[in-house]
Amino acid sequence: MSHRPVSSSVRRWAAGVTAISITGALAGPARAAPAPDPKAAAAAGIPADEGVPLDPRTATSRSALTRASAAYEYGEIEEMVAAARLVSEGRIQPITPEERAQALRLVGIGLFLLDRREGAETTFYELLRLRPDGRLDPRTTRPDVVAFYEGVRQRHSDELLALQPPKRGPAAGWLVLLPPAGQFANGEIALGVGLATLEVASLATIVTTWVLFDKWRGQGDQFLGHRDDARTVRTANVIAWGVLAATLAYGVAEAALYKPAVPVTRDAGFAFEPGGVRYTF
Repeated sequence: MSHRPVSSSVRRWAAGVTAISITGALAGPARAAPAPDPKAAAAAGIPADEGVPLDPRTATSRSALTRASAAYEYGEIEEMVAAARLVSEGRIQPITPEERAQALRLVGIGLFLLDRREGAETTFYELLRLRPDGRLDPRTTRPDVVAFYEGVRQRHSDELLALQPPKRGPAAGWLVLLPPAGQFANGEIALGVGLATLEVASLATIVTTWVLFDKWRGQGDQFLGHRDDARTVRTANVIAWGVLAATLAYGVAEAALYKPAVPVTRDAGFAFEPGGVRYTF
């Protein structure tokens, strides 16, 4: 992303100051420049609050982040850092963890671009403490910023690892031998319900087919009038035994080898669209 170091309104202000100075030199003592007309500024396409510091007493976290993101887009890095810091430091209330993460990211990027590396490292470390799996989106962030951010992650890997909650292991002791008890002990409720359903269904099929087969077999294995039916229910009985055995074996192995799911890492960053700023984390 290319950044314009000076906004158009600042250039217009500078041109106006130069014109006033030249006029004053030629025509005598200069008079104070009139206050800008908000309507004229709006007609010229100049944001009414551009260059005006945000007031923490009246600004909202959303407006501050919108100002910071717009400043980032236009290359006004000092203004971007100043606006985002109101949120990252909690000077504007209320804020959510997502808004604070967004503010920390903007502040860290801005400090890096201003060549204030120590401040950028401290800010990125705070961001990683808040979102250990967070990433900077390389599609919207300069490669050197992304590399610096990942360097912070590597330099503080031990501290960040200590902050992560302990991983859950498999169910303790003999519970792994009683599926779906092992799944329920591991917190895998949906899988436990699925295994229990298969077990109950296969057991019911085993009992039903055996009762029918035994009834039709009668005395001396005659199967009078039910020989084909008896063959069918016997096949179903064998299949049900196979399903039950496979379900039990899978349940025991899965509970014994259970590991918690690794959180999915998503690209994080900011995308500037015609309708506004889209933030992903």
